[in-house]
Amino acid sequence: MKESEFKELDLKNPKSLKTLADYARDETARKLILSSNILSTADWSTNPCSNSLVELCRLFGNLCFNSPAGRQLVDQTNLLSTIFNAVEQQNLKMTESRLFAVVPGLLQNYCIDNPSKNISSIQPLLDQLATQLLLVQDLEMIKPFQDFLFAVLGKYINRNITN
Repeated sequence: MKESEFKELDLKNPKSLKTLADYARDETARKLILSSNILSTADWSTNPCSNSLVELCRLFGNLCFNSPAGRQLVDQTNLLSTIFNAVEQQNLKMTESRLFAVVPGLLQNYCIDNPSKNISSIQPLLDQLATQLLLVQDLEMIKPFQDFLFAVLGKYINRNITN
């Protein structure tokens, strides 16, 4: 995919977001997406559909992987608030969609290198996830949430023990 092709994508369309999310699994592609600035002016604040939210989580989760620039873009686009507000306003049951599987991955990649700084910015979304976690009957569904907690809290605890 070339940078010029990014401009042709409809960033509100779940299929376009899926294309970018899939592409962003590659490190070189992540750098190209981030340097293109295509996402820095995008606005998803007006009730994105559940499928768009899933693909946004995948895309930004990939962009945050080993990338401070990706994490800055999450802040710049106010993505965490967008996800939180959409779930609240649409009364989405994350446990009934793929959101429950992809939100923890986004949060993990966003927080992993600096959990003490980023944990406060994810608190509302984390509370929302935890509340819905109480409704889960199938314990296999909570695996992404467990992975997030172990990765981020483990790193946070290790950092505080060594300091």
